[in-house]
Amino acid sequence: AAGVKAIICTADGDTAHQADIAEKDYGGPLIKLIVNGEREGWRSFDEEYKLYSTHYERTADAPCGDDLMLMFFTSGTSGYPKIAAHSYKYALGHFHTAKYWHNVDPDGLHFTISDTGWAKAMWGKLYGQW
Repeated sequence: AAGVKAIICTADGDTAHQADIAEKDYGGPLIKLIVNGEREGWRSFDEEYKLYSTHYERTADAPCGDDLMLMFFTSGTSGYPKIAAHSYKYALGHFHTAKYWHNVDPDGLHFTISDTGWAKAMWGKLYGQW
């Protein structure tokens, strides 16, 4: 049992419908948020987002640019996999990835096929695109 507590998905396609079907078998309480649309039994991410402050208070112990943020394993093609450590500055470089390589449109929809267990999920889905 994965212990799932919440799901966030797009209103595009049938993902929300499939989640509703799976929820019947799950049997536990589930928070459901839908993005870019509305659906009965789901909370609207777009509406909830508006309720939060745009001011973020930075605490004294907040991480800084050179602090360790992520560790990925290398592929192991030239020996055993090794850990590749990345600081918080790593993410900044991927704004260029999004703009110049992925050609992301600020008003468009970007789709990258990658599981979050792979480094590509970070530079192909999260950093520059968000």
